[in-house]
Amino acid sequence: MALKKPIVPRRRWSSYHSAKELRTLSIHLGPSRTHCFTNVEFESNFLYAKLTLPRITIDVSTKSMLLNLIAYEKCPDASDNVFSVTSHVCFMDSLIANPEDVKELRSNGILLNFLGSDEKVADLFNEISNDLVPSPIAYRNVKEQIEKHYNSSFKIYLAELLHDHFSSPWKTLAVFGVISAIVLSFIQTYYTVHPVRE
Repeated sequence: MALKKPIVPRRRWSSYHSAKELRTLSIHLGPSRTHCFTNVEFESNFLYAKLTLPRITIDVSTKSMLLNLIAYEKCPDASDNVFSVTSHVCFMDSLIANPEDVKELRSNGILLNFLGSDEKVADLFNEISNDLVPSPIAYRNVKEQIEKHYNSSFKIYLAELLHDHFSSPWKTLAVFGVISAIVLSFIQTYYTVHPVRE
């Protein structure tokens, strides 16, 4: 009698995408209603996707505060919170690859920068998260939804179309101008072939 192999649940692999890359995928960023690090949500429908993150104020005390909270989470007496600060810092680091990503988060009201340049903020998250290991279950649902959106070829095509042709008022006017010219040419051709009889 052959032994059955145990069924191992398949883990979905998800990659990280920077804030700027998410914008090109038409994933909008916005602040959540609370400052709680676990309040990260992703909502998506046919044409629209939004990632909401808690607001963070970055100043000269932020690095030491985050490091102290991370150290406290590792204590045996700490409450069972699945390393929420550690996981959030790692998640933010995955969104911040360079100063452009900080600018994206800043312009969407997620980061308030009192530290100075955007490069300093990017360096802060990159340095803090260097040796951190986040909880494997933290933001798992959010990451899977982002990856699902990222792997949807129709949504990617639509996002690229909107980004390439409707990213500024001038591009939008140009597209409508071209569409109007095509429609008017079609109408003119139709009435040339089928003239109106009186």
